[in-house]
Amino acid sequence: MINATIKSLIFLSFFTALFACDDITDPYTTTEEETESTIDISDISSTTDEAEQNNQSVHEDASDYIWAESDIIEITLNGTSISGEGDGYSISGATITIQAAGTYRFSGTLNDGQITVDTEDEDPVRLLLNGVTIHHSKNAAIAVLQAEKTIIVALDGSINTLSDGSSYTFEGDEDEPNATLFSSDDLTIYGTGTLNISANYNDGISSKDGLIINGTTINIEAFDDGIRGKDYTVISNAVIEIEASGDGIKSDNDEDSDRGYLLIHSGIFTIYAGNDALQAATDLLIVDGEFTLTSGGGSSYSYSSSESQ
Repeated sequence: MINATIKSLIFLSFFTALFACDDITDPYTTTEEETESTIDISDISSTTDEAEQNNQSVHEDASDYIWAESDIIEITLNGTSISGEGDGYSISGATITIQAAGTYRFSGTLNDGQITVDTEDEDPVRLLLNGVTIHHSKNAAIAVLQAEKTIIVALDGSINTLSDGSSYTFEGDEDEPNATLFSSDDLTIYGTGTLNISANYNDGISSKDGLIINGTTINIEAFDDGIRGKDYTVISNAVIEIEASGDGIKSDNDEDSDRGYLLIHSGIFTIYAGNDALQAATDLLIVDGEFTLTSGGGSSYSYSSSESQ
């Protein structure tokens, strides 16, 4: 096990005991003896600019973070039921399905329910979380099944909690959602509030396309991986704490050379991972940040989870 505190990082793919990417062929691994170190690499002159240019561009637009108060559709979670104003959604018991692009603000609690997004609209869906607690015993707490882009906003000062059970129920041969906060398409998590996730089934946060995290405080306990973006995971100005039996933060598209990258612009990260703390299928790019990382297996440790493929 290796524990490191790292500050002023520029490019760290060569620290293979804590970070993993496919370009590394001879990783160093320590499993029996814990090693502590403080690393300051502020003098390193390498930059990530060229690597960023060679990778798929992110889905972020400035307009993603702008909305009018008058356009917000209010939704209230009432424990075992849901009520709301306006249109663009349907409600069935303790499940609400967002069926149109727009901005929806959620407050309250669901004891055993779900927010689902399923729309063919090309404009983004924004889910503003204003102090919600959502538990689903047999599936994801929030599941984006279809959307061009979904932005989940933890509103300023809010504390939001998502949790699931240890087993999911699927229809037919389906094996997704496979995370407490799941998206089939591009996902952005934004805002200065807090998002707490207890992932008892598999991953904490998972996007099957790109994943952006901007400014949010996120605390995750995960049965498998903490945060996973398939095509890319890009993080800025976040405070993230993860305890995961699998990997901490990862991007795992190993089929396209311009995808599968993990880019960290800035933030504070505390990660306890059974496998790799940070993992990328292609490029692992770090511009700046403060990191306290505990990695169980190092980059040579092979993880196995059929639900995470």
